[in-house]
Amino acid sequence: MFQISYYKKAAAVFCGLFLFSQPVCADDIDVLGQFLQQNLPTEQDPLGTFIANNPIDMLEAQAAIAGPLLSSQSALIMNNRTGEVLYQKNMNRVMPIASISKLMSAMVVLDARLNMNEVITITADEIDRIKGTGSRLSIGTQLTRAELLHLSLMSSENRATHALGRTYPGGMDAFVAAMNAKAQSLGMADSRFYEPTGLDYRNVSTAGDLSKMVAAAAKYPQIPQQQHVYLRLGVHQCGQAAEL
Repeated sequence: MFQISYYKKAAAVFCGLFLFSQPVCADDIDVLGQFLQQNLPTEQDPLGTFIANNPIDMLEAQAAIAGPLLSSQSALIMNNRTGEVLYQKNMNRVMPIASISKLMSAMVVLDARLNMNEVITITADEIDRIKGTGSRLSIGTQLTRAELLHLSLMSSENRATHALGRTYPGGMDAFVAAMNAKAQSLGMADSRFYEPTGLDYRNVSTAGDLSKMVAAAAKYPQIPQQQHVYLRLGVHQCGQAAEL
């Protein structure tokens, strides 16, 4: 039988490679969405079979020796059990992080311990005036804070994320300040946030800082509870990979 605990460790290795080897830039349509839409390998697919038939220690050793083939400007792969850096490429280079910003937004919302059942209305304030992107959430849509958080993470929904920031105590300015304060508390010294969605290219970080952010996000019980995103698609495992 497929051993879940073993499989999770192996999946974490591959998940860490995927997350931190993605080219991230201001023009990235949906970095977080692309990441979350990756289906984990199963027993029926080739990658799942390969993982099942190879000891995790051997996989890690092979990865350390061969190294990944990357065209990305910056990357970081770490061992989630030991914290050892297996591979890095410009891990301290500051770059725009686009939709990965939403993970920080989610933590700020949860840290505030707000009423997740409160109904929030999507307003014209949520319209993207930076890039002019569209949304499935029309003006006037009413959803709970919990539903908006789910959409923010599941679909990288910009209007949902903006509404979460707008309705934060003190408004958007307070929300962004909390994002930056959270980053500093996590030791993300090279990260800056200017808005919650990642549409602003000034939202920047490094691969090294992002490993700290993902590790922190994985510790929030409410984040793995976003079932269609985190349990099925692997952020639970990726959280381990990011405890790199």
